[in-house]
Amino acid sequence: IQRMKVQKMVGREEEVSALEKIGAEINSLKDLPSIMDLVLKEALRTLKGHRATIFLIDFKSGILKGEHSVAATEADEQVELFEEKEIARRVIKQRKAVLLRDSKDFSDFFKHEEKDRKISSLICAPLFIQAKPVGAISLVRINERVKFTEADLEFFSILGHFTSMAVEKSYLAEEVQKGNNFRKSYEKYLDDILNQLQTLSGEERRRIEDHIVSLLPRKVYEGRGDAETPAGEEGG
Repeated sequence: IQRMKVQKMVGREEEVSALEKIGAEINSLKDLPSIMDLVLKEALRTLKGHRATIFLIDFKSGILKGEHSVAATEADEQVELFEEKEIARRVIKQRKAVLLRDSKDFSDFFKHEEKDRKISSLICAPLFIQAKPVGAISLVRINERVKFTEADLEFFSILGHFTSMAVEKSYLAEEVQKGNNFRKSYEKYLDDILNQLQTLSGEERRRIEDHIVSLLPRKVYEGRGDAETPAGEEGG
């Protein structure tokens, strides 16, 4: 927050209140969809947007997906959503937030044709996990004369940092859970082997031991005589 110069927002109580609310949700270990929903709703409320969307890269396929979206009305849900996704893809590649205010800015990304309903202003910021870009958060105004400002972009970038924290926290928790599940499965596997060995006869055990010895490197046993066998124990 300090890096994003949050002190500039003194007097903008709505933004500060939104950050406090989102931070509390992250610290309370809420699930990721709930935090995403809160971030997007606060972005719509504080920055007077019409649609807010979080795009995440699918790690398996590498495809950018609209992970979560909140719109002010049903009419705003699909307006130039494909174009917004392409801008998000470019932002992820450039690893830098963008502010698009007029048709000239949009022309660098796609042909902004005359339509009944279209995006009139857009801000988009990349999301990171351990310095690696994994997605983007985007906010648009539709058919609106009032444009986003640099101050809006700065606050929205802070929301992006909070979202990155939530995504990384969820990812790490998932990795820990995978590790625990693997450990439990491995321990169960070992227990099953031990239980099966205990049901074997003495002859079957010796046969298995001889087979294991035959698989080990020969140099382990070369040069060893009976003198190296501990007292009271048989060879093998």
